[in-house]
Amino acid sequence: MKSKVLIGVIGAVFVVCAGVFAFAAWKIMKRPRAGGGLAGRVSRDAVVIGTLDLRQVRGWQPALDARDALTRPPQGASSVQREAAERYAEFVRNCGVDPWQKLDTVSVAAERSAVAGTDSSAIGAFVDGTFTQVDADRCIRWIATQSNRTIAPSTVNGHTVLTPVRQGQQPGPSEGQFTLLGNSVLATEQRYTQRALAVVDGSSPALAADAPLNQMMRRLGPTVFLGGAADVAELRARQARTADEVIDGLVRAHPSAPDLALLRQARMGGVGFSVVANNLQVAARVEVPTAANAASLTGACTTVLNARRTEALQALRQAKAAQGMMRMTVGAVGGMAERFAALDRGFEAGEQVLNQLACRAEASDAVLAVTVTQPQITSLQSALRAFSEVMNEVNRMNPMGGIFGGGRPGGAPSLGGPGGLELPMPAPGL
Repeated sequence: MKSKVLIGVIGAVFVVCAGVFAFAAWKIMKRPRAGGGLAGRVSRDAVVIGTLDLRQVRGWQPALDARDALTRPPQGASSVQREAAERYAEFVRNCGVDPWQKLDTVSVAAERSAVAGTDSSAIGAFVDGTFTQVDADRCIRWIATQSNRTIAPSTVNGHTVLTPVRQGQQPGPSEGQFTLLGNSVLATEQRYTQRALAVVDGSSPALAADAPLNQMMRRLGPTVFLGGAADVAELRARQARTADEVIDGLVRAHPSAPDLALLRQARMGGVGFSVVANNLQVAARVEVPTAANAASLTGACTTVLNARRTEALQALRQAKAAQGMMRMTVGAVGGMAERFAALDRGFEAGEQVLNQLACRAEASDAVLAVTVTQPQITSLQSALRAFSEVMNEVNRMNPMGGIFGGGRPGGAPSLGGPGGLELPMPAPGL
């Protein structure tokens, strides 16, 4: 719990943005255009925005490797990888659109009323790319058939709107709708569609390019492929008691860093993942009123980071040591020596990344950031693949799963028996 509180309000910003992205994924699943950002396209009442920009990673080797693994599973690929590849191929075949090639950006915005809980529908997502409106129409209709729905077309503010509905039912106000806007698709709930289109058409006030949210997004960097920004002051005002409890707990847990209390004065927050010189840069930012405040908050961030880094490194070394029994059991199996060597390199890369984490001040922003180099990324990816292969061999030799705890039913495997350290399984394609 304490390690989760480390980033505090900074981390909360990313959680909120991730939740909004999850909403978008649930509503749209996939569709495309060449993105124009959110300025001028979403309400000026937006308090959380986020963007996924595939254009920034199309030439990045880790992303290319993941895409190749998805479209051309390697020999010996798991059933999960093969199934993911089949589903991707089915999507491309039926939609006539390859998301990797045609989808450029997914941009999401949530209004103040959605965050306050007074209107959960006030969230919109734009999917932009180089596809055509015909492509989008065909794709949406095919996706609807996969959930046993049909499309009810309509016209709202002069735009074609597609509503997936179950046969024999009338669409309700919370049904998802897709508005076709050339080589862009707007995904909303039915009760929010007309309001969202009023902003797009210019008849309702829009978020300005120089609005604080957009300024925060720009400070995250020009090559962000996944990023989000939030009006932290607004979010805290809506949940003042909860936010104050979190901050108070953070200060109590770190008496040597009392300036963490400056998080109560946070204005904007943002998290961004960027590709810079083929390296991965991750940064979390919190804007406070003055540069002096930012410097003080950065000092407190450094104090907390140094303390938690020691704990994280110790946990990582314990995880590495926990491999001992696995090495004795399957280390002599053909190819396993190379897998354990990859795991060792992964643990080494993990320690390096933890040591590279740093806090810094930039104007009125306190920043927690890390740069993960290309070799480190490669080592971490290889370690995840190796771990999956080692665990497959362990399970083959020990199908009851007792010797290593076997993980929880349906969950991640663990080392060291019941209650042992749970280790993450790599996602398909890694």
